[in-house]
Amino acid sequence: MKGKGLTPEDRYTSMVPFGQQNLAPAYTVDHHAGYVNREGKEISTFEYKESRPFSDGLGAVCKEGKYQYGRWGFVNENGEEVIVPQYIDVGDFHEGLAWVCLDNGTKKGFNWRGGKFGFINTKGEMVIPAIYDDVSSFYEGKALVWVEERAIYINKNGEVID
Repeated sequence: MKGKGLTPEDRYTSMVPFGQQNLAPAYTVDHHAGYVNREGKEISTFEYKESRPFSDGLGAVCKEGKYQYGRWGFVNENGEEVIVPQYIDVGDFHEGLAWVCLDNGTKKGFNWRGGKFGFINTKGEMVIPAIYDDVSSFYEGKALVWVEERAIYINKNGEVID
């Protein structure tokens, strides 16, 4: 879909600010998401339902899913899918890890009930198993996780912190 029938004047309906990044999520007039650089050049295909700002060199993208929800994965700064869209939801990478949600849950509030959360690294490897009911991103080496409505902190090895 790169540049398909679009003129520079009507190419995008919205863009997220660049901030300190060289790439920004953008949406075409026909509601497809992808990424552009500061010169306005498309660096990814615009085949996505959503795209988010980059963190740790990867941007979260969502493709249509077989349920009402899409499937999330990540692209690199060349626009290449490096983590195949397969998750119900994902967080941004913080300290080298991103939370991911597996299974099809029912969204209520800011989390997914019925799904399980774990953490992947920038290679897409599951480094902390998806056993939690909800999670936060890592900050200063720890993340807040919930198991059966009990909140605990874990470290990057998945070990409980007292």
